[in-house]
Amino acid sequence: MNREIKFRVWDVNDKKYIKWWLSLTDGDTELNDLFKKPHPNGEYFDYIFQQYTGVKDKNQREIYEGDIVKYCEHIMNGVEEWQTGVVCFYNGCFWLGEDNDRDKNGKGKPALMYFNNFYLEVVGNCFENIPS
Repeated sequence: MNREIKFRVWDVNDKKYIKWWLSLTDGDTELNDLFKKPHPNGEYFDYIFQQYTGVKDKNQREIYEGDIVKYCEHIMNGVEEWQTGVVCFYNGCFWLGEDNDRDKNGKGKPALMYFNNFYLEVVGNCFENIPS
């Protein structure tokens, strides 16, 4: 089984996503620990890594941790019931957690892997483009 493992990176200080190329050769290195080291100017890098889920939405947009996603959980009597959740990683799986709370785990919420991409749509993310 092949799965693309990639991340997008949020720069906490500059408040924007940045392009990032990463090559890890030390198997004992924790990814987030790499970016808590001082910059030559004395400041600390502060980045948040969000993993690609391996799933695309109905518009073929890649879905990452922290994305705000509209999803259709139930279809009864031909009526679609759409909800919104934040993609989070919990207990080895990507879940659709509570809206407006990216740190809440997905316990009790639907797992992303159970959805056909036709019933998923990225509408924003937890740092920018937050729907009202």
